[in-house]
Amino acid sequence: MPLHTTSNYNGQYTNQIGIHALWETRIPEMFYPTYDLYIGPAKYISDPVTTIWQIVKESNALVDSVLLLEKQLSQTFKSSEIRAYVERNDQLIKTYSDAYVQAYHQALNGMVERRFKFSIYYVASFWYSAWVEASDGFLIILI
Repeated sequence: MPLHTTSNYNGQYTNQIGIHALWETRIPEMFYPTYDLYIGPAKYISDPVTTIWQIVKESNALVDSVLLLEKQLSQTFKSSEIRAYVERNDQLIKTYSDAYVQAYHQALNGMVERRFKFSIYYVASFWYSAWVEASDGFLIILI
């Protein structure tokens, strides 16, 4: 999630309060069934610290797009069309409207799906790498 790498994680400094949940919750809730989350096999990561920082840098490079695209989109909608009441967990809450979420998802051009796949791949690869490292140590102990 790109906004996890910035102090403006919820749009509080750019008058975009709620953008975090829009990107991380509303879009996936609406479009998850259409995502192809197949990632293929995990890979061994020989330098996890460097890899982690590369992931943070790549994610942070998307912050400007996440904020700018939403800001531009908000100027094309009437303020009354941006938010709506929806039912979640048997409660009525005010959040981004379905039309707004769909338009933002389209403006992001698949970013959320790509980042989801990216995160799945790297979580799997870190787990695989840890398993390989633990297995190597275990084999040495047995010898």
